[in-house]
Amino acid sequence: MVDEALARSNWYGRALLDRTADGDRLVSWSLRTDRIEEIAGPLGLIPERRSRMRPDGRPLHWRAAGLQAAAEHGWLPFFMQWDDAADFPGALPARHPNGAHAVAWLELSTPDPERLHRWRSGGEAPLRLTEGAPGLCRVGVATREGELVVG
Repeated sequence: MVDEALARSNWYGRALLDRTADGDRLVSWSLRTDRIEEIAGPLGLIPERRSRMRPDGRPLHWRAAGLQAAAEHGWLPFFMQWDDAADFPGALPARHPNGAHAVAWLELSTPDPERLHRWRSGGEAPLRLTEGAPGLCRVGVATREGELVVG
């Protein structure tokens, strides 16, 4: 259940409601970096301190840049830099029943491929561009049995 009044009270909640107005969908993606200041500066972004508690009670800390732009335009990534690289969730051991082990590709539709290219100059990602409503369309997940497509 969604508390729409609470969601509408902040930019992230409003963007999420707008992006999912037509139903469930993938809403954003990020690129991990160890050069967030260098990437953020030319894009006019200011890295923000973020944190959360893991289920075991251990705090995680990172900096993020571009959250608002990514929330408004699902085809743009935001950037994350973990204070301790060992805290990156992808670095933690995990076993998935289907053998999922990596993101194989992301499929995006963008009204501005040049802006996307400039924006993601700070990180690499296996992207596929497609036609359609702007946003993150699908994600290919590499598994031991082949690719699993989400979206």
